[in-house]
Amino acid sequence: MSCLFVYYFQYRFITSFSQFFFSFIFISNLYSYTLFLTNSISLFLDLLVLLVLQLIKVCFLFFIYFFFIVSILYFVSN
Repeated sequence: MSCLFVYYFQYRFITSFSQFFFSFIFISNLYSYTLFLTNSISLFLDLLVLLVLQLIKVCFLFFIYFFFIVSILYFVSN
């Protein structure tokens, strides 16, 4: 019975870790893409629009990282 529990725990850990790892790579790529997009748009827009775009980017990244941390805590607690 304990051996079965160990295998189940290892299986859950490996699947959870792989999900988190690929999610982190995806989030990192989103960050660089939004940074590139904001810097490219800044060449053509004035300062006020640039500030709004940076604020949107920061809020977007905050939401993604918050969701990422909550999902990690959820899987760790289960």
